[in-house]
Amino acid sequence: MATSFEDITRRLDLNPATRDTTYDKARAFGRAIKKINVGFTVPATTATNLGGCLLAQVNYTMTNPFKILRVVPKWTITNLTTLAWVAIRYRVAGVVYRYKIPYTLQSSVLGLLRAASGLQCEWYNGEVIQPNFCVEYWGLLAFGAFSLGEFDIVTSRLRLPTSPDEENYSIDIAGTVLTRANLEQPMPETMPVVYGAASQWLTN
Repeated sequence: MATSFEDITRRLDLNPATRDTTYDKARAFGRAIKKINVGFTVPATTATNLGGCLLAQVNYTMTNPFKILRVVPKWTITNLTTLAWVAIRYRVAGVVYRYKIPYTLQSSVLGLLRAASGLQCEWYNGEVIQPNFCVEYWGLLAFGAFSLGEFDIVTSRLRLPTSPDEENYSIDIAGTVLTRANLEQPMPETMPVVYGAASQWLTN
């Protein structure tokens, strides 16, 4: 049976596909995937305020050295009689390094802390903190009780986000809280003196 050229071309005709409207790329939003900063939370703490004494500390371990980028307060200070100094401390071999941390953004409180005397160390100013470190609470006044709310410390450490909701910083490590009862050493001490992790935390 003969086949005409017209029959052949008709069978090869292609009908244009209809446009899929179930997904409109003009409505899709996205953001570049970039690393986020790693941070840690300094917990709220309350204790008897003893001027010039170490009241409590929180031990932490990071994977690498880091710098502090900023502090994120989570409460407003309304009672100036409940203040304490907050310091970050680490050691390398037998040398202990300590820096005071400005844990609030309230100018009146910062002015009081910077003017007060008692804790003889410098304010943090971009120094590199070693992986095994602790955050200390030092008594500012010699009466009453100190009470500080929790705050976050954002560090220079980076990691990839695990979800689209992680856009700012992440809290990746938790600390171990030691109160004054855990930190005190009996006097006079028995010889030889053996200091555990509570005394200077771990070496770096």
